Amino acid sequence: MLCKKRISVIGSTGSVGNSAYNVIKQNKNIFYVEGLVARSNYKKLAQQAKDLQVEMVVIEDNSQYKKSNQTGSLYHH
Repeated sequence: MLCKKRISVIGSTGSVGNSAYNVIKQNKNIFYVEGLVARSNYKKLAQQAKDLQVEMVVIEDNSQYKKSNQTGSLYHH
């Protein structure tokens, strides 16, 4: 049995982070994503978290976090 590599992606909604997301998505048997971090694109962050079944997400822009709460895109415990 192969152990998955546990990773977090900082800047997951940017160009490099999105490329990393695509590689991870195609190789879910290799990677376990513990967390995703983005500056302000909460819609894309929420979709990535859902696709990769990520438990922890961080969004830097507080105003975008508030918008995500209004739309139900992201949630917190």
